[in-house]
Amino acid sequence: MRARWLGAVLVLAVVAAIGSQAQVVPGKYQREYKYAEVDVRKALHDLESFKQGKLPSFEGFIDSKSDEGGIWERPFFQLECVVVPKAADTTIVRVRANLSGWFSDPNTSGNSGYRQAGSNGRLETDFLDRLQQTLDNGPANSARRLEELQKKITAAQAQKEKLTVQAAELRAQIARMEPAFKEQAAPMQFVTVKARSATVYKQASRDSGSVLSAATEDEFQVIEERGGWAQVRLGANSTGWVERAELDAPREVQQPLEQAKQTTAELDPGFVITKEDVTMFLGDWSPLKGKNTLFIYVRPLGIGRDTSVERNRKLGYAKQVFAERYRAALHSRQDFDGVVVIFLGGTGGIAAARVQDIQQWVDGRLPEKAFLQRCSLEFLPRHGME
Repeated sequence: MRARWLGAVLVLAVVAAIGSQAQVVPGKYQREYKYAEVDVRKALHDLESFKQGKLPSFEGFIDSKSDEGGIWERPFFQLECVVVPKAADTTIVRVRANLSGWFSDPNTSGNSGYRQAGSNGRLETDFLDRLQQTLDNGPANSARRLEELQKKITAAQAQKEKLTVQAAELRAQIARMEPAFKEQAAPMQFVTVKARSATVYKQASRDSGSVLSAATEDEFQVIEERGGWAQVRLGANSTGWVERAELDAPREVQQPLEQAKQTTAELDPGFVITKEDVTMFLGDWSPLKGKNTLFIYVRPLGIGRDTSVERNRKLGYAKQVFAERYRAALHSRQDFDGVVVIFLGGTGGIAAARVQDIQQWVDGRLPEKAFLQRCSLEFLPRHGME
């Protein structure tokens, strides 16, 4: 009820602050608005209908100093307002309420008459609130909201374009990687030298020149067979040719589950190695970045959930591979600074270690906990290495 009659009786008298001649209204009631001066003056003009008026009483509007125990009648008020621009989009408004009325002194009639009364700030505060509401509902704020909405639309369109470009780049990357994945998924043939030694030639001819002499039980990956020759891989970017008669029959590394369960007990039969390659490490892990690294691609024989049990099995298998490949490297011509085990399929995972750390761990000079802390284990949470 009070808000209805208060809104009906508010009166505004605007005193414009122009240049250096602006007079600052004394008092402590002011507010800063995030609107330009011209918008604030327009809103004040819209409130011109509240110029001056009467109050039903001074109760609740005058300060304690003005309440001297007498009787106030015919209460009247005016609001004075000063506009002070602070910035291009910021304006300060200061307000003072002038209250007056007939004061009757019950003690002596000679002390009665029209007087000025001090405001308790209620009228000023209510008016500043009304001005804020007028500004927020006015055309200036509507234009601002429209501009902000347009900025959001522009930003969303830019983000969409960026995501479109990223999606195209990812599709192109997938297209480039598909041949490598197909190669990893395909069964690989390995052969071993069955004679005391075997010569590896540059081409499928004895006249092409020898590359190296392989010893008994040396193992090679077969790339191609042509006539009585087998092309074998020697390194990341080098191959050679060996006479087929000097090699044992090929064996499939990607075996059926029943055969895989009969593999050596040294490695977990739940995993099978599909590919090995020595190449430069191009990842971000600083201990091996830019160094020759033995990459071992491993595929699980079954489909399992990535529970803590499965993650621990991957960790156990990676440790077995680290130790086995380190010992094998001591008796081979391969030269690499680290070993990376890549788990394919399912949730995947990567385990990487430096050869010098593997050596200290295998020799018993580095505790296993310290060794694992030096490794990069991307399939385990940080506490999984504790």
